[in-house]
Amino acid sequence: MRREILNILIEKGIISKSDTEGLIDPEKELIRAGKLTYEDIANATAEYYKLQRVYLAADAKPAVEIPAELAKKYNVFPVKIEQKKLYLAVADPSDINATDSVKIATGFDIVPVVATANEIERAVKKWYGREMPDVEVTNEEPEEENSLDDPDSPAIRIVRDIIDGALAEGASDIHIEPHKEGTDVRYRIDGVLQNIIKYPKNVHSSIVSRIKVMARLNITERRVPQDGRIMIKQPREADLRVSTLPTVYGEKVVIRILDKEKKIPTPEALGYTGTALERISKAIRAPYGMILLTGPTGSGKTTTLYSVLSQVYSNDINIITVEDPPEYEFPGINQVPVNTKTGLDFATALRAILRQDPDVIMIGEIRDHETAKIAVQAAMTGHLVLSTLHTNDAASAPVRLSDMGVEPYLIASSLVCIAAQRLARKVCPYCAEEYTVDAGDSVGEILNLQGMKVKKGKGCAHCNYTGCKGRTAITEVLYVDNEIRELIRTGAPAEEIRKQAVKNGMITLEQDAKNKVIQGIIPPEEAVKNIFKA
Repeated sequence: MRREILNILIEKGIISKSDTEGLIDPEKELIRAGKLTYEDIANATAEYYKLQRVYLAADAKPAVEIPAELAKKYNVFPVKIEQKKLYLAVADPSDINATDSVKIATGFDIVPVVATANEIERAVKKWYGREMPDVEVTNEEPEEENSLDDPDSPAIRIVRDIIDGALAEGASDIHIEPHKEGTDVRYRIDGVLQNIIKYPKNVHSSIVSRIKVMARLNITERRVPQDGRIMIKQPREADLRVSTLPTVYGEKVVIRILDKEKKIPTPEALGYTGTALERISKAIRAPYGMILLTGPTGSGKTTTLYSVLSQVYSNDINIITVEDPPEYEFPGINQVPVNTKTGLDFATALRAILRQDPDVIMIGEIRDHETAKIAVQAAMTGHLVLSTLHTNDAASAPVRLSDMGVEPYLIASSLVCIAAQRLARKVCPYCAEEYTVDAGDSVGEILNLQGMKVKKGKGCAHCNYTGCKGRTAITEVLYVDNEIRELIRTGAPAEEIRKQAVKNGMITLEQDAKNKVIQGIIPPEEAVKNIFKA
């Protein structure tokens, strides 16, 4: 990166001069440290060279065919042709060899335009990556394991591109699905599965076998499900959890991505605001007791727990977590992974943790009577206990613990706060449009928004033409005061606890969802899908 571009970033306050001192490769090192984004660099580059800034959609197609080796070597992508000029997306306009080579190959005059390096790389891989599946496979038998360790193996290149692409897109899961016509690769981005690329049918077994080798699974066994794990360090450190499942057309593979370099957000950044934020902040300051996060799978409960941990973290306290598996790396705390194969389940780990002089304990999930009982006892004996529970709302959590066999008076004595949440996609800020909800709008009727102004995205390259970019939490926080505690102690039903909590000022999931629609944070459809469909 040119010094002049760094100076622009410093002048804009995106980074400080001290951030760049002593760095060998400022661009790579600042991105890795989370102080700079590819978008920041592209914007500053376009400004310095006085070039147009463009955004490449996830499904971008080249305006003209250029040799794949040129696109890959120089990381360039042909965007459009106008008046016999080819507009070429580049990340580094100073690379004259790139523009000259494309000019010679195409015969067009080249006009460089600036896109982010990862956008160009994604487009190049998706389009020109289609050449890579030329694997010589004449039957359904997987490649030999030795060939799958060969760096030149097409299967290795395909799998590497699939994983690298998922990390670049910020995907949480990769789905590799065999069908009659071929193999579909899909990424789960912001909670929604998106089609990425289709590979020919004849390469499926080789792709699966390569993943199995990486995950140390049995490549010859294709009749039963298998689970494994892959640790990667490039392009950045990540823990990949692999699951295979036999289907009619071959083994389906799902890879869950635990990004080790993912930052822990604050409760505010997650979507906790107003009364909800005040109450969860108050609960965090409690010297002991239990804080529970509830919601369905994939609703961001663990992320919120880590957000809470980051607020209570201090060098003078002992924090221990037990998870299956640890989703974030948190320097300074002790993280214990559950290992059912060796008999280390939540209850066993929790009993051992209590002998480790902890101040704060985080339990990934309360699943059974024994774990629930130990957690409640720990919360009553001077420990701050954080955990998750599968219930639909906050008021149902005490009832769920009671169903697990914990005495209501113990639950009442230990609980400090219960938060319920869902994750909803946010309106893309780049293509957001305001509109008035018509009287006949079915979604508007459900939310009672007729005549009100709300927002939704029309779709653009920033959001892959979905209209949504990023996610936020829809929340409700039930603080256990004396009135609520008495209801729990007497075994009151969830609805009665809920009514009292609302009377005491709790903003419900439904109300918070509606508020975020009115504020233009989420589109109405997301509120209905996540909250009101029940």
